[in-house]
Amino acid sequence: MRWIGLANPEGKRIAFFQEALAALGQPPARVVSWLDFLAEPEVLAAALAGEGGPTSLRIESTGKSFAVERELIALGADAELGDAERIDAAGARALAEDKGRVRFLRQRHEGFLVALTRIEAILAAQPEVQVMSPPSAIRLMFDKPRCHAACEAAGVPVPPALPGPIGSYAALREAMAAASLPRVFVKASHASSASGVIALATHPKDPRKVVATTTVELVRQEGQLLLYNSRKIRRYTREADVAAIVDALCREGVQVEAWLPKLRLGGKSSDLRCVVIGGRASHVVVRTSESPLTNLHLLNPRGDLEACQAQVGPEAWQRAMEACEAACAAVGAPLYAGVDLCMTRKGERAVLEVNAFGDLLPRVLVDGRDTYQAEVAAALAAA
Repeated sequence: MRWIGLANPEGKRIAFFQEALAALGQPPARVVSWLDFLAEPEVLAAALAGEGGPTSLRIESTGKSFAVERELIALGADAELGDAERIDAAGARALAEDKGRVRFLRQRHEGFLVALTRIEAILAAQPEVQVMSPPSAIRLMFDKPRCHAACEAAGVPVPPALPGPIGSYAALREAMAAASLPRVFVKASHASSASGVIALATHPKDPRKVVATTTVELVRQEGQLLLYNSRKIRRYTREADVAAIVDALCREGVQVEAWLPKLRLGGKSSDLRCVVIGGRASHVVVRTSESPLTNLHLLNPRGDLEACQAQVGPEAWQRAMEACEAACAAVGAPLYAGVDLCMTRKGERAVLEVNAFGDLLPRVLVDGRDTYQAEVAAALAAA
């Protein structure tokens, strides 16, 4: 098999993939950088057209490269953005890095969609190429409202969602009251890694009392309101601050879901990240946290998997794994995807998200293989 990786060459994800190929006796992947592809899509077409047998394409995360982010923002400059923050292409390419700054979320996403469409056109001209995650599936997984709706339509258990679009904090509070939901998760529609996520709780007797737990830092600077994303969890209790953050996120698009009571494990809230590979639930980690946000990149500790399985019981665990598999099928059956699943205190289950690049689980082995090795094996079996 010839392997092509569309990735940031300096990233750890493509390094893990190369290690997996070597472990399974496969030749190293030819890496096409995201930055090169965004500048000239033909570099990917040329790489895929090379000789040497059947070819498999791995589309990797655009990662933390600011140069790539800048190009994606520029690529989305001509899209219809509604009330979202906008900048022209030249301005986007002139942006200075402001680490952690949450800006141009919708425009960046639109640029990413343009890139996916270009990949689809290349693959359409080379139908013999195997693609590990089709652009259509990636597109769906990066649109939280559409992904939630697709899972729900397929019968996958998901948290109840407020009907959208929700355009402001005031509209959010009205929708919460109408649905009798005092606690919700507000998620930026097209972000990842807990960026733009707020766990919002209101007081049942005093509607002015709110608590927002989030990774978002609110900065007021020279009359501007700036948002930054970091690993530090912050709590806001001034309604004016909460409204300012929610209003800014709503302009970029949000998905709002019921805040379900997560299973307690070792005195902490917990949920699961399950990587589905080849249609089967495979590598699983328990994510635990003192806060409502369990993402591992926030330095939250992994929980005891066996203790979690014992606490929920074999039947409930099997249903949870089946829900993860069904969610992956609902978004287009990519070769792999990371599914976030909540086991509630009442023994229920709900898929929270499906992540196109949710397979980065170092040191988690199943049958002696990590996620990348299992994915390579699945790609070979499917070829």
